[in-house]
Amino acid sequence: MVGVPGGSKGCLTCRKRRIKCDQTRPLCQRCDKAGYKCQGYERALDVRTHSFASDGMTVTTQVSKPERLNSGPQAVELTVPPSLSLVAFKDVVEFSFLLDNFVWRTFTWPWLELCAQGKLGQLPLDACQCLAQNVFGTHHHQQDIQLQGLVLYGQAVREMTEQLKNPGADLIVPILLLMMNASNSGDRQAAQFHVGGLFRVIQACKPASFAKLPLLSAFESARSTLFTISLITKQRCFLEADSWKTEPWRNLHKSPQNELVDIMVDIPGIMQGLAEDKDKEVIKLRSNLSALDRWRMRWEHVNPAAAWELAPADLPEGKSVGGSRVFSEVLWFQTFTQATEVILYNSALLCILGLLAECGLGDELPKAPTISLLGQETSAREAAQQICRAFEFQLLNVAASRDSALFWLLPLGIADKVLESDGRFRVWIQSLLDESKKLRRYGTGTSEFAFGHFDFLSHII
Repeated sequence: MVGVPGGSKGCLTCRKRRIKCDQTRPLCQRCDKAGYKCQGYERALDVRTHSFASDGMTVTTQVSKPERLNSGPQAVELTVPPSLSLVAFKDVVEFSFLLDNFVWRTFTWPWLELCAQGKLGQLPLDACQCLAQNVFGTHHHQQDIQLQGLVLYGQAVREMTEQLKNPGADLIVPILLLMMNASNSGDRQAAQFHVGGLFRVIQACKPASFAKLPLLSAFESARSTLFTISLITKQRCFLEADSWKTEPWRNLHKSPQNELVDIMVDIPGIMQGLAEDKDKEVIKLRSNLSALDRWRMRWEHVNPAAAWELAPADLPEGKSVGGSRVFSEVLWFQTFTQATEVILYNSALLCILGLLAECGLGDELPKAPTISLLGQETSAREAAQQICRAFEFQLLNVAASRDSALFWLLPLGIADKVLESDGRFRVWIQSLLDESKKLRRYGTGTSEFAFGHFDFLSHII
């Protein structure tokens, strides 16, 4: 409508003359017939930027783009004013940096992101924020942000201590986050304190308490953590009870990863019991080996042709591998999850075979039932090699993955022990860690949760 602001679609010349435009493009024919120069149809662009002066007053700057005499495209350069403060975005930046760490993102998917969004309560949000500040401040050498995280950490610990007087199942979420915070800070004593709290809270709750989302995903992360600690200390874990393997998933889907963890949580108790009743524990090991083989057959049925080999030159655009590799080709999977499941299966297999070999039963074992990804039978040592090759695939594809991975370096530590006599693999494993900035600080010799343990694996031939 002519004369109504924002209503007319006519050219600039007809709008100024307050007459109806025929809207012919690129130039109005009515202007041409009347002898006027048509100024086109693009309207002025009004850009307003706001900044905050030191006296607290809001300063507004208006920049108007001049009307153009033609409708052709022009580049417009917009510059962020130096006085624009990013303080309002500080929390978002810190949380984004935390979630960009693929080790934590895959280990905590999806409950960490829900914590950052404040959807799991105030204490989980505070615990998540202090972790984000600790990680961001440490990486970027921002001591003031580290200090803010430390203060918030103390507040979260005090609140958690108060809630521990009457613990509920949902308390495992902030405990996990505070444990991760202490581990990132290198505070082993605090990390052990939180691990102890995790044990007590889960034991105080019934297994069915975790049979709801997203709490179940946090329980799965906690279970993998407690299993790893039990494996290293060779101490039986209460999670080996059948109720802890069934009730949390009674109305929910259990992933293949967690089916493997059901088998693996028996291993620490078997290690502890071997000194008391060897024959009894060997029966358990053979039973677990059979359960593992049934899992393998189901997996191979669901995942036919799951992997193939690619020459490094044939990798997708933007993907490359280092020069310290043992194999000339890269093992490539259809999905990130398949690689994760193969890694965990081989880890469970090697643990069971290692304990049977330690009992002097290595010669009696059948050929290792390893997943035959390339249509060929494999040995126990080749199972360790599969872990390395699948881990390489994970590193190449984790940036685009939103899938869960309950274990990162534990499987690689297991493979490292099995292959330690071959210096080529030791060099390659170290190079896999070094290639990732996110994993570099967890390298061989620096993480007690991955390397330097599992002597029983040395019995595997």
